[in-house]
Amino acid sequence: MRPGWSGPAIFPGGVLAVHELRYLLAYGADAGHELHAHGDTYVGTASLLAGLLVAIPAVGVGFGVIRARRGNASLRRARLRPWQSWLVWAVLLTVGFCGVEGLEMVFESEHPGGFAGVFGAGGWWAVPAAVGVAAVFTLARRGARALVRLAARPRRRRADRAGTGVVSGDPVRVDRRARQTPLASGAAGRAPPRSRPVVHHSP
Repeated sequence: MRPGWSGPAIFPGGVLAVHELRYLLAYGADAGHELHAHGDTYVGTASLLAGLLVAIPAVGVGFGVIRARRGNASLRRARLRPWQSWLVWAVLLTVGFCGVEGLEMVFESEHPGGFAGVFGAGGWWAVPAAVGVAAVFTLARRGARALVRLAARPRRRRADRAGTGVVSGDPVRVDRRARQTPLASGAAGRAPPRSRPVVHHSP
């Protein structure tokens, strides 16, 4: 799993989820009718493409689990704390929603323009929707990391029993030298002093 490219892969799906939740929260059961009334006919195709992109990091997690079980996983520590990741995702998804609405103003004649075209008619529901989707993304990414670490535990235990350690996912031989006394190791720390010969003087 590579968090660096998993983020861009799930971003379109997150923006689309915010777009759909905005209508669902604003109109409830009439959300589908309102979507067609605003000319958002692209949602079906966009959902398919977004689903394919989301499948990429999902497959990456599967390969990460396999590599972890083989002892070849290299999972770096997350750069952001959970609340920081949640906040960044919430802002990015909100900005992405505004970008989609801006494109709809350009290409759809039925779509109202200006600030009202983005946050009017219940569009402000996009903000809490972005907060919720951001929380889901944060939990999913942390869950994926935890799953890879869990898969690597049996391998690490076997490596420890065999006298090896795992550093950054790669097996590295750990030097475990038994503490021996100098005499037991065959190399005394200091040689015994040489005895002087005894000279007998005749009377």
